[in-house]
Amino acid sequence: MGFRNANHSTAEIISFRNQVNEDLSANLRNYLEENFSIIYSNGLDYVKAKTNLTNLPELCPYTLEQILDKNWLP
Repeated sequence: MGFRNANHSTAEIISFRNQVNEDLSANLRNYLEENFSIIYSNGLDYVKAKTNLTNLPELCPYTLEQILDKNWLP
């Protein structure tokens, strides 16, 4: 059952990345690059509050290019 969930999650990530890359304008990409650390920090705050996880990295360990690359998974 875990394998099926992993495949579903991987497919969801690829689908999301495809949608983002289709709609990503140069201005939005520049905004993301300039504000990447703030966006990550805000997301981290949300995840910590939602999950009570405490062992998450304070700085994003991935680049924006990696996150948007549909062929890349950590």
